Amino acid sequence: MVLKRFLDELDPSGIRAGGILAPGRYLDSGEKEFSLELVPGGRNFPLSTRIENKNWQVIGDFYFNPEAIEAGLRHLSDLVRDEYHLYLLDEIGPFELKGLLWAPAIPDLLDRGIPMIWTVRPGIIEKVKNKWDLADPEIINIYEGRPNNILEKIRIWMNGYIQGLSWQAGKAPGWEKPRD
Repeated sequence: MVLKRFLDELDPSGIRAGGILAPGRYLDSGEKEFSLELVPGGRNFPLSTRIENKNWQVIGDFYFNPEAIEAGLRHLSDLVRDEYHLYLLDEIGPFELKGLLWAPAIPDLLDRGIPMIWTVRPGIIEKVKNKWDLADPEIINIYEGRPNNILEKIRIWMNGYIQGLSWQAGKAPGWEKPRD
């Protein structure tokens, strides 16, 4: 996962990132399930699956763990009370466009004016931009290039924001660019 690798690079740099990651994995049955990872802290929760779970909330074709949704929303709302240099939201998708999942936390995060990285499916980028009035976002298509090339694009993008921390494209204090 590209964002996880990026976070690993940031860790020793002094650049504080906060947010949520939702890594997915395929089960033996071929179904995909997702977990929720809170950043920082690394707490993990089972998030969603298409396999029936009577104790979880049904949204679309998925079953969502209400404990994970509650923890993710609480975590995102707590982020605005602390000092971060970057927010990560993985993934903003069709459910958020309908006001569900992470959507309630987005306005407060946007109000902070802190750089953000959102993962968004290519087919809904315009809808996401319109819903949250994102005037001129930098769009990096993860389907166009190798992970190291995508990481370099993110580093260059960050260069425009984190000047106060001596960030340079490819190098920050205590941080070395990984080798390909």
